[in-house]
Amino acid sequence: MNLLDWSSKGVLAIGLAEKVYLYSPKQISELCIQENDNYICSLNFHPQGSLLSVGLCNGKTQIYDI
Repeated sequence: MNLLDWSSKGVLAIGLAEKVYLYSPKQISELCIQENDNYICSLNFHPQGSLLSVGLCNGKTQIYDI
């Protein structure tokens, strides 16, 4: 499982259970919360650093523009 990833823009994404957190030198924020036991299984930033894909344990993928 890949539950953390660095973007090329210096943002760290961490998946913990049903939540994704974003850490940067300026702030810490919560990106999303999954419901119904849909745990985060993987995270991956696009090489340009503005899109984050979040893989869920139910096989679905969500894309976030951050």
